[in-house]
Amino acid sequence: MPSFSINEGMKYKHHNTDWGMHQAEEYTNKHYHQPSDEYDPSMDFTGADLPPDQAREQRKKLLHLAIDIKKALRDRKDIFSDQVIAKQMLAMSKCPDYVINKGHYFGTSFQTEETPLSDDDKRALIGFLKTL
Repeated sequence: MPSFSINEGMKYKHHNTDWGMHQAEEYTNKHYHQPSDEYDPSMDFTGADLPPDQAREQRKKLLHLAIDIKKALRDRKDIFSDQVIAKQMLAMSKCPDYVINKGHYFGTSFQTEETPLSDDDKRALIGFLKTL
């Protein structure tokens, strides 16, 4: 989602920085701006690449955000309209974006006025755009 962009960094528990760099390069080469470019539960956003005090603060922010999102969803609230959650997301974001770029939704089911593209159509479009 364009308004909330965090990244897992290069340092991971039980792995060295070279391993993290390899993971980032592999993701970029195989998945970035591809149909498979989406959140994966194995992604670690706990701040392992930060100094210990900042990593602890990152984990605390992430925990509070997760708790607030869970409460809002339980209460059937629109989490994207909740100002507390929005402020928490922006505070953690490495790319705060106050305007949703509708281009991010092109070809998806999020644009109800158009039929979503199939994965094959997305790949064909990506291939075409690479020729420009």
